[in-house]
Amino acid sequence: MRWVAVKDLGSFAFPEANRPIVRALQLPRLYLITDSRRGGREPFLKRLEIALVAGASLIQLREPHLGENDYQVFARQVCELAHRYDARVLLNADPSVVRTCGADGVHLNGRRLRELSYRPLPQALLVAASCHDAQELARAAAIHADFAVLSPVLKTASHPDAVPLGWERFRRLCEKAPLPLYALGGLGPDEITDALAAGAQGIAAISTIWEARSIAEAVAGCLR
Repeated sequence: MRWVAVKDLGSFAFPEANRPIVRALQLPRLYLITDSRRGGREPFLKRLEIALVAGASLIQLREPHLGENDYQVFARQVCELAHRYDARVLLNADPSVVRTCGADGVHLNGRRLRELSYRPLPQALLVAASCHDAQELARAAAIHADFAVLSPVLKTASHPDAVPLGWERFRRLCEKAPLPLYALGGLGPDEITDALAAGAQGIAAISTIWEARSIAEAVAGCLR
């Protein structure tokens, strides 16, 4: 028996049942999702740096408006910036480009999750997935994803027709999920307490961070 730093836990062999617990210890309360359409890529990198300085340490590069080449160029820029602050970047893209771009893992959208029958990256890299129900959560667990994002919890302006899960249903799904879950959908610093009470690892956020009057304060509020 010995004490080790949380960041070093990945260097040790644990029983399979311990893997979600180890991952949960290593994951932050905020999973920050990018959106460079708000003003363009260069201004966005400046806002991202503010978030990184404030403590954001896990970033999903979600840029569906970019073509494949532009996405990879931007991914290299984001990874280089994030790594200066010891933050990790997951690409919402084909897993094959993760190493090419110097990223720390992949975030699987619904289509990619459905198409996979195995974990697409080694344990040293993170694998996350977008889920909306118990079936998709089971799929994420079957491919040994490290964590999942479950949405939408509350109503969102970007998806007004989507029926929100609500905190009670989120809690029930969370109790049965064998992997850490982030809550997504209309959530910001004010909802972090509700998310944790429902069993979430934390919240995933887009608009509530990037549209905040102070990005630094919004990030800090999620990490309290």
